Amino acid sequence: MNQEEIGKFIAQQRKNKYLTQEQLAERLNVNNRSVSRWENGICMPDLSIIKELSKELDITVSELLNARRMSKEELMEMKEMIYCQSCHMPLQEESDKGKNADGTISEDYCKYCFENGEFINYKTVEEAIADSVNYAEYAGFTKEEMLEYAKKMYPTLKRWNN
Repeated sequence: MNQEEIGKFIAQQRKNKYLTQEQLAERLNVNNRSVSRWENGICMPDLSIIKELSKELDITVSELLNARRMSKEELMEMKEMIYCQSCHMPLQEESDKGKNADGTISEDYCKYCFENGEFINYKTVEEAIADSVNYAEYAGFTKEEMLEYAKKMYPTLKRWNN
């Protein structure tokens, strides 16, 4: 995820809708400086309004985060993606999934988080968030972006959402 590319994409989509920064800001209940900062790649929209922003721009959240229009096939593939409910790693292959105590494959957790029906890593969500920066480059984030993303995403995952 490239913050500058996402900003350019937001600006392009806003202009395609013939909206000013002020009009978009008003629709999202933010100030127009926020929209300007997103479009200039200074910061990202808050996770709490990404869905609403996407709706206003007539794009999907996936398109927003990938900073480009996507084909229906690409969107369907992303929609069907399953993520580990402890670390948010994509569970693309059966071999990525952990095992339950009875030896069956876990549909919720990856092999790095869950084995033999028990969690084998982090004791707290704070530990998981702190470790997430080690995977930033793989996920296409800077370390700072990954940390910001993890702080918002991880508490919503099944393991941490008590």
